This record gives sequence, structure tokens and C-alpha cells, in this order.
Amino acid sequence: MYRVLIVDDEPWVAYGISKLIDWESEGFQVIGEAYDGSSALRFIEEHRPEAVVSDIRMPGLNGIELLNEIAKRKLGTEVILASGYSEFEYAQQALRLGAFDYLLKQIEKVQLLETIGRLRGYLEQKKLAAGDPDAQLNDLFELLDADGRTSIDQYMLNRGIKPEHPNVLLINALFPYATVTDASERVAELSGMNAHVMRTGSNKLSHILLYDEAVHAKELLDFITGSLNDASHIGISMTADLSYSLSKMFHAADIALYTSCFYPDQRIVRYKEHEAAAAGISGTMLQLELSMKERKLSDMQECLQRLMEQCRGMQLDQFASVYNQIISLIHKYYSHASMQPGY
Repeated sequence: MYRVLIVDDEPWVAYGISKLIDWESEGFQVIGEAYDGSSALRFIEEHRPEAVVSDIRMPGLNGIELLNEIAKRKLGTEVILASGYSEFEYAQQALRLGAFDYLLKQIEKVQLLETIGRLRGYLEQKKLAAGDPDAQLNDLFELLDADGRTSIDQYMLNRGIKPEHPNVLLINALFPYATVTDASERVAELSGMNAHVMRTGSNKLSHILLYDEAVHAKELLDFITGSLNDASHIGISMTADLSYSLSKMFHAADIALYTSCFYPDQRIVRYKEHEAAAAGISGTMLQLELSMKERKLSDMQECLQRLMEQCRGMQLDQFASVYNQIISLIHKYYSHASMQPGY
């Protein structure tokens, strides 16, 4: 989530811009408003937002002077300036000085959406370019290692992160917009946990959280409900210790994540190992096999109906296991002989 500051010497205009669009659904969070260039500069120095939307003409420090100060102090904030038709020359000057874009007042919703959409893409590329281009690939190779040879503590130590807590969770989150690794890593550290965040899809972030189950229960909940508040789906692995396989945890979190996608009313899903329900399903599968062997259609239908009920709410890997067993039975009893009429 990129942070943005709105600057205008008329408070009602600044408020209007902050409410003109759904900033959060576009990957931005409005973290403040300022009503003159000097207070805006102080706010930027203190909070370092990734973006500023500012009027050009303001008393004291105007928009172009604010742009100059941001560049001079190397604050790294991208600036979108707003101006009227009579100030077009100012807008041209602003672009020459490095403004990301300018908007004509009164700012229209479509115009603002188009500009911040381009800004989000630019900020993403800017952040990725600042890091090691091979780092993401290395992370993915270890996450998807089929042999599961890389343990959590080994992975963290390879990246210079000293594990300080005994418990580990891996959380995969899908977002409604393109993602980069963001402030969630800092949030986790501030709450007393260790975190490593990586981008594992265009709209997906994976978080490895090291914490102490006896101490950080509240902080963990705050992290999921706060830092991941804008995620559309969240999958949480089982709890493990530092010696556990990284790829197995990632796989478990992915199963939970896509189970969440499969059941629209479940935004957050925690991975569960195969449970006692499997015993009931095993019994039904045995009855299904018997009915297939004896070609009793009504018994088959009854067993399949029962399986549908038993599978309700089941996680996708378990559901796939049941499905594969049914396919195996069909292959076993019907692959070498034609079904009788009516089957």
C-alpha cells in the first residue's frame, strides 16, 4: 500500500480529492492533508509518503518550490501537481523539474484514476529496480523446492536474518491490485516479531513470520487484521518450528489461500491437516466401491450425495484427494468394460 499526502491551501478541496476515488482499492492510502507548502514539506520529511498530490499555487512555498525542495533533500516522493488552465506554463515547468504528472483543475475522477494507475506501476518498477533482480527468483526457487530441503532457519540465516523466536507461520495474501514488498515487514518488526516479505505473484505477497506463540498472539492477530486488511484472500500455514521445511509451509499456505478463493465467504483460511472427517469419508468410499463393483446405481448416487455433504467446507487438497479416489474407482471398474445401459 503506497502512502499519499494531499496538499491544497483550500481545505475543502483537499478533502474533496481525498474522497474523490477509493484510494485503497487502487493501492494507495491517504495518510494526511496539508494546507500550505511549508507544512507539507515538514510532513513529507517526517512520514516519507511515496506520493504527493499538490496544488501549484499556494501562499508561501508553492507547488513548484515544494517539488524543488523534495528533489534537493532527496526525499524520494513522487509529485503530482494540479493547476488551472491559466497556470499551464507552471505545469510545463513542473514536468521539466521532475514532477510525475499534472492534473487540470477541477480534478475529474477518471483523470485521477488514470494518473495514479500509472503512478502505481511506476512505483512498483522503481522499487523492484532498487533491489537485486535475482533475489525474487532465488526466493521462489527455495519456496517451490519439491524436495523440501531448505528449512526456515537456514532460509533466514542465508538472508542475514537472525531468528529470534521459536514459532513460524507463512502467510500468503492475494490483493486486488499489483503488489510489491511493502511496509508490512516493518510493521511486523515493530510489533516484536521477525518478518520476511516477498512478492510471489503479480497480486500476491508471502510473509514468513517468526514469533513466540506464548507472547505474540495479539500482535499476530493485529498484523493479519491490520497490515493485511486490504488483501482479498489470506491463506495461513500450520504453525511450525524453525527446522520445518520452507516449501512445505508455502504449499500449506497456498492450499489455505486457494481454499479461501473457492469459498467466497471465507476471506481468511488457516491450513488444517487431514482430520477425523477422513474416517467417515473412508467408510463412504468403501460403500461406493462396493456399489460400483455390484453396479447398483441408486447406491452409487446415495454414496456420492453423502460424500458431497462430508466434503462441505473441506480444504482443496483433501477435496482433490477424494476426487482422485473416485476417478480411480471409475477407472478400476469401468475402464475395460462398457457400462450397462442406464449407467
